[in-house]
Amino acid sequence: MLFSFLVRKAPVSPSAVALGAAAALASFSAEAATPAPTESLDTVVVTATRSPASARTATSALTVISADEIRKSGVDTVFEAIRKLGGFVGKQDLSNGGNDTIDLRGFGDATHPNTVVLINGIRVSETDLSSARLSGVPVDQIERIEVQRGGSSVLWGEGATSGVIHVVLKDGAALAGSRSSLGGSIDSLGGYVLHGSTAAKVGAWALDATVRRQTSPGYRRNAQSDNDVYSLGASLAEGAWSQQLRLMRDEQFSQWPGPLTFDELRQDRRQSTDDSSWGKSVQTRLISNTQWQAGPWMAQLDASARYRSTTSTYYGSESDSAVSNQQVSPKLSYDLDLSWGQWLQTVGVDFQHWKRGTPEGADPNSGLQINRAVYAYSDVTVNGGTRVNAGVRREFVNKRETTSWSGYERRDAVTSAEFGVSQAVNDQWQVYGRAARSFRLANFDENASTPNGQPLLPQTSQDRELGLRWAAQGAVFNARVFRQDTTHEILYLDLNPLDRDLCCNRNIDPVRRQGVEVDGKWPVTAKVTVTGSAQSLSARFSEGPYAGKQRVLVSPRSATARVWVALSDSQSIHLGAQYLSSSRFGDDFDNTCPTRIPAQVSVDAGYSFERDGWRMGLVVSNLGDRLNYANAYMCQYGYAYPDPGQVIKASLSKQF
Repeated sequence: MLFSFLVRKAPVSPSAVALGAAAALASFSAEAATPAPTESLDTVVVTATRSPASARTATSALTVISADEIRKSGVDTVFEAIRKLGGFVGKQDLSNGGNDTIDLRGFGDATHPNTVVLINGIRVSETDLSSARLSGVPVDQIERIEVQRGGSSVLWGEGATSGVIHVVLKDGAALAGSRSSLGGSIDSLGGYVLHGSTAAKVGAWALDATVRRQTSPGYRRNAQSDNDVYSLGASLAEGAWSQQLRLMRDEQFSQWPGPLTFDELRQDRRQSTDDSSWGKSVQTRLISNTQWQAGPWMAQLDASARYRSTTSTYYGSESDSAVSNQQVSPKLSYDLDLSWGQWLQTVGVDFQHWKRGTPEGADPNSGLQINRAVYAYSDVTVNGGTRVNAGVRREFVNKRETTSWSGYERRDAVTSAEFGVSQAVNDQWQVYGRAARSFRLANFDENASTPNGQPLLPQTSQDRELGLRWAAQGAVFNARVFRQDTTHEILYLDLNPLDRDLCCNRNIDPVRRQGVEVDGKWPVTAKVTVTGSAQSLSARFSEGPYAGKQRVLVSPRSATARVWVALSDSQSIHLGAQYLSSSRFGDDFDNTCPTRIPAQVSVDAGYSFERDGWRMGLVVSNLGDRLNYANAYMCQYGYAYPDPGQVIKASLSKQF
């Protein structure tokens, strides 16, 4: 239950020299080339409508990160790609597992349960406080990452309040012949990654296998992290039928070095305050995506089975648990061509069974959740450039939990809806508007600690969003304003961190989030491309004793920028920076603390070389070796989790 509480990986020293060497190595070539571009808004995505559709005319805020960007950037994990390439606010995984927090719209410490995470349309978000495990997804298997901001419960169910992160894996059905790759990387901390993959066409089937080993001693002492990943895939496309199967196993061990006070940060930010806490997790996942299409009809069945076992020791207290989860999601779509436009109608149902228990002989603690949902979604395109989306979902949830000291059973029926309109002004400009209602329910860990021992009420949110898009000659610009009003928000409200009797999960008073977001891409020349994004938001209580007070652990302003330079057809360099404004400590709900979590600036740079199947990369993270921390929980003492300092990583791989 506490397998989400302590640090990550990081730095050492000489970086400017390494980066200069990379630039010198690159400077010998002079051929013209196209730099690594950000994914075009003409891209077909599935997150916005649960069916393939254009991102350019979407009625919601979408960011797409391509496989090409991921490859050339040298990132190792999904969350690193989302932070660096997507420009989203990210905070380190406190369990040191590489599953960072991506705060899409100002939820602070409650981001995980308010964001739905998917792999190929299959929900991998947990029904406890464990973070969704994406660190075990090999990045070279990713076709693209789609990130949608704002309430999305109609299509993706409870918890899609802040938005959706959707990892779309490569479909091997189009493979011709065979391919294999071997590679690895080392970093300045003494960590390394080894990986290998192979794929081949066997009759009508395309088969693939991947193995990956990652280990790091961590930036801080007592911060060892090991991750072993195994993946097997099979794809078939024949006539009207297509089938994708994937079996993944992810084994992880991590140590937790603990938080640091202000004095300890000044003395030695790499020290550990906890030499005994650790966690081990083993997860096996089977994903199946089946599709049949005949004329305007399309039937699809997404199904998965997942098993996770966790063992941990937290400050001497041992804990073991096992989780099993099954999901079955059939849907049917009809794409109707009309004289005035096109109408895509989708109806579907989602079934999910989630169960958690403890090993025999341990302190009994079991939970069961069963979700049943039905939804309908219309995607209508009208001649003249108008697109209309509308949908509704009804979800029935049964939760039951039993512990050695208490138990409960709760049934809820919740409804979500959304309506959006997109209009082409001309060939370059597009405007859209959207309204949505989303919901989430308290998970088992949250309901286990409440003020009166009873399960919490469902959380509901109302979204409003207006946006515009501009695209011309490879340049793209997006801007939007949004407002979200949340009622009965579920939060761990720690009134006194030193008194455990005053810390509980609660339905807090209403909160309003509103702000402005911009992002874009500009191909300055044939060789230079600039991408960037910025967000300014307010997250404040709108009623109750904290009315007008800021939500804690939320940076009101953030910005990212990245420059890609193609030195030749085979070489490129990139330089990126991210800024986070200061935020309030985790215990500063009344906004009276004179101290803030300081503003952060992090710069990274990299070099990429590709020729004849060889790939070589050099990446420097936190170029200035700055002391940054976005997670800090006590205004008076600190209790901060420092981000890694400077890390230099060199990688080499061969595809054949």
